[in-house]
Amino acid sequence: LFKTIQLTISVNKIIDKIEEVKSFYFLKHNKDNKYKVMAKQEMDKGNYKQAVKYFNKVKIYENDYWVYGDRAIAKMKTGDYKGAIKDFDKVLQYEPKEIYEQKKQECLQLLNT
Repeated sequence: LFKTIQLTISVNKIIDKIEEVKSFYFLKHNKDNKYKVMAKQEMDKGNYKQAVKYFNKVKIYENDYWVYGDRAIAKMKTGDYKGAIKDFDKVLQYEPKEIYEQKKQECLQLLNT
């Protein structure tokens, strides 16, 4: 059991290091990716206003539609429901996921209260 726990801890450390290296690579090689990574980090910390600022610096290409979804959630958390709805509409054009539609409806309800 002790060896299993040690192995699990070692594997988790390796995974963390891989993620760190990937983040560093993106930061170093692509300005848009740098802002995407920084925005995600701010969201993870609960700093939604700063996350929105970083997301706003990203040039969003068709395959980056997820940025609209994440930015919409960050805007929603800051109380910018109109901005969140616009971003939810954009992401729904590319990926009609139920969760995005549910969050959009939440924003609409919050605007009407």
